[in-house]
Formats: sequence, C-alpha cells, structure tokens
Amino acid sequence: MTLLLHNARIVDVAAGRYHSPGTCLLIRDGRIAALPPSPVPADETHDLGGAAVVPGQFNAHCHVRLVAPALAPTLRDLLLVRRLKGEQVRKNLADCLAHGVTSVRDGWSANLGAAERLRERVRSGEYPGPRITRSVLVGPLGGTLTPARGPLFRLLAPLAGFEVPAYDDPAAGEVVFRHDAGPAEVREAVDRAIGERGAEAIKLYDQREKMLSYAPGAAFMTQAQLDAAADRAREKGVPSLMHQCTVETFRRGVRAGVRTLVHVPADGPLADADADAFVRAGCVIEPTLSLAYDLDFAIPGIPCADPDRLSRLARLRDATARDVATRFWLPDLAARVVAGADRLAAGRTRALGLIDTRGALRFFSGVVSHGMDNLNRLFAAGATVACGNDAGAVARTPGMVGLELALLGFCRAEAGAAWTGADALRCATIASARSLGVEDRLGSIEVGKIADLAVLRGDPIADPSLVGAPVEAVLVGGRFAPSARPTPPLHCLCRVRPVTAPGARPRPSARPRARPRRSRRRPRPRPARAADTPGSARS
Repeated sequence: MTLLLHNARIVDVAAGRYHSPGTCLLIRDGRIAALPPSPVPADETHDLGGAAVVPGQFNAHCHVRLVAPALAPTLRDLLLVRRLKGEQVRKNLADCLAHGVTSVRDGWSANLGAAERLRERVRSGEYPGPRITRSVLVGPLGGTLTPARGPLFRLLAPLAGFEVPAYDDPAAGEVVFRHDAGPAEVREAVDRAIGERGAEAIKLYDQREKMLSYAPGAAFMTQAQLDAAADRAREKGVPSLMHQCTVETFRRGVRAGVRTLVHVPADGPLADADADAFVRAGCVIEPTLSLAYDLDFAIPGIPCADPDRLSRLARLRDATARDVATRFWLPDLAARVVAGADRLAAGRTRALGLIDTRGALRFFSGVVSHGMDNLNRLFAAGATVACGNDAGAVARTPGMVGLELALLGFCRAEAGAAWTGADALRCATIASARSLGVEDRLGSIEVGKIADLAVLRGDPIADPSLVGAPVEAVLVGGRFAPSARPTPPLHCLCRVRPVTAPGARPRPSARPRARPRRSRRRPRPRPARAADTPGSARS
C-alpha cells in the first residue's frame, strides 16, 4: 500500500526549515519511502492544499490513566473522578490525536494490567489515541513512590480511583529492592522490570521527601544504587528517566548517566559546570513547566525567589486557565479544575478539608524562579530539551502539549531569548523521540522512519502557537487516524479529501442526494374558529 501527500510544505525539524517547494511525501507500508521532488504514482494520493506536514508530536512524560483535576481536591472532586475517569481518559487519548500528538510516554502506572488493557484498546482502534510507551519504576522499599503501604494509603487509594497491586505482583508498576541493596540486587530489579513487567523505560525517583506530606524521610538511593540502575538499563538498551527536583539530585542523575532528567532543579542555582556536564553526558531534560502553572501561587508562608515573575505567570494563567480547562476536560471536571485553581490562589490548600498540601506547594515553589533560571542555563549550554507536562500528576491532560510549549516560550522570554516555531517543533518531536530512545524511527520526516505525521495550516516554523494546536489531519503508522472531535470552539480533526493518483483511472464519485423540491402551491386558508378570534381565551 502506497500513499502520496503532495502540494504540501514538508518540515525538516532538525534543520528548522521546509524542504524544497514541490517536495512530496511517499509512504509505503506505514513508513516514509521517499521525498520525491514531484508527484509519483501511488495507490492513494492526497492534495494537501499547501498545508504544512510535521512529524507527530510527543508528550514524553505524562500519566495516562491518572485524572487529577485539583491538587487539593474536595470529596465532590474525588467522586466525580471515580464516575467520569474512564470517559475523561478516552477524551484525553482522542485529544492527543486532535492536536497532532502521536506518541506519549506513561511515566508511571501503578497497575500495569489496567494500563495494558487500555493500550490494547488503542492498538485495536477501539479507542483512537497515540502510541503509549510503558515505564516501570525501580526503587527502594520506603521510597517516595514505593512506600510501605499503611492504613492511610489503603484508605485513600480506592477513594482516588487507584487499583494498586502488591509490589511482588507482576501487574505492579514498581519493582522494589531493599534500601541497603548492593549493585547486583539493583541490577536484578532492572532485569525484572524489563523481563517480567515489560518496561520500555526504567523510571527512577530521586527524592528524599515523602509523598503527600513532603516531609523528609523517604528511602533514598545511594549513588552506587543509582549508577547500577542506569548502567543496567543502558546495557539492556532501555532508556532511563529520573524524577529530580533539586541541584543535588540533578548532579546525581548526570553522574549516573541517566538518559532523561524529568522536571527542573528548583531549590537553587545550577553552576555553568553543571550545565556543561549535563551536555557532555548526553542527557535530555524534560522540564514539565506545567508544574509551575499548577502549583506556583502567591500563598502566604510560601516564599518565592522571584515574586515579579510569579505575578507574570499568574497573569498568564488567569488569561488561559478557563479556556484550557473547557477545551480539554469534560464539562463537570472542567468546572472542578477551575475551582481547584481558585482555591489555591485564595490560599485554601487542604485536600478533603483535612490534608494540607502546603508541603507540595512549598517543594515546587521554586520552579518559577530557580527552575526557570536553571532551564535557561541549560538552553544556553546547548542541552537537549524534550516536551512532557506530567499530566495526571497535576491538572493537565496528555494532549496539552501546546500549553507546555507556551510555558517554555514564557521561560525563554524571561531570559530575553527567542522561542520560535522551529524551537517548539524540535522540542516536541526529535528531542522527545531521543528521550524515549526512538529517534531512529520517529520524531522527524526522513526516509525509513515510521510515518507518524500531522497536517496543519499556517507556518509552524515561525509560529510556536501552532505546535500542539488542533491539526487538520493526523497519520499514525501511515494511516489517517479515525476522526476525533475536540471540544468546541476548536475545529474537528478531519481527513484530507483524496484526489486521483497521477496516471490512475478516476474513481466514480457517489451521486449527491437530490434536495427535495418545495411545493409552490399556496396553503389553503382554513376557516376561522372561535378560539382564533380576538377576545377569545387564546388571544
């Protein structure tokens, strides 16, 4: 099966430019077969009317099955999530395609069985959605995401909609080792994650603070354990990614040679030597600046190193939050997303009215200040920056790539640097493909690569707002994806109308249905009834 796209502007994301005018795109059996200078015969030909063709975009870090409309949810929020979670997840998947996102990495799922059932529904076409890459967490028992599960956890997990298998269950999304384990035991845990749990990425979590309270005391990997995990993943050909939010953990990840560092160090400034070491190690950063959008508020008692920037971020959030919520969330949940942000802005930080989330807000309060400064330092050093928004952990969804890219533009503007459409495209395509370890087959329009593509109007090389915006059409594996309709007022995902291939016999078109003719006969006047006369009960 061959398919030809012509009368299009084909984007070379690595070079940040378009291919020569007239360049066509020939797809054979799901892969890019050629970029001919003029149309060639094909089984199916599409005239794109001058639209731009870009690689399918990535959300390199999200949580596909998590739905979190608020950091400090009310009981009503949790009950709504329980009722609407399945529908919202399906909408999230369709929204990815509607916005040109063809690949996502599930950064962690507690229940691999449920995650695989969802992924199979996408593969079969039952649910329109992107490719999903599976991550499995490897860490010490007692870590931030691998706690000894006590009564409070067992109470709250079902209420929040979590289905949590025991750690030794092959369906568990975590493989744990003893906190004092030697390198051999850590390497064996990585092997189990790959062989038993089907990991396509090894997730590491480098944080001293506990979940929920963010108080110190979580089990913390030694440098030797971290080195062993990253080294074994590299030997097995599986990319590693690591949650890190401090200068200390950033340096530990670089030293271990972790492929991707997720988030930005937000507790202080990096040195130029740190940025240089990061680039020399070949690491990738996924900043997830959506954390600042969702968690950085001017709250009494929570200091910010750059209050002026925090105010500018608040103005950006105020201008966009309601529209973003309306477009990406089901109506009932959209209202809860807006209400949750309003509560935080007003300083109301207790989840269920009981659990104070100020620990989390304080922990991430530096993203808007030190975090963005550190990211700009990495940009200046030539670091590879990928696109992920931590959807599900915060009130974002996997399709909100455009918002994450807009926040990266905000960050670059704070340093007085340009942020072009070419920058946004590189971040959301080839850089993110490198983070996932799939740059040899996805992330750019090159002969031999899988034909995951998006078709859009306008000039995405110049205009970054077009990247992650609604697209005219999307192809996954060389096939036009099923129609997926975003929430109005956005236009729907639509298939480009095919035209006849050069040299091929035209196909007969269906005859349009004739419109019914209206009769020109005037209706006969009916006799007046008493009830129709003035003064009657109906007058």
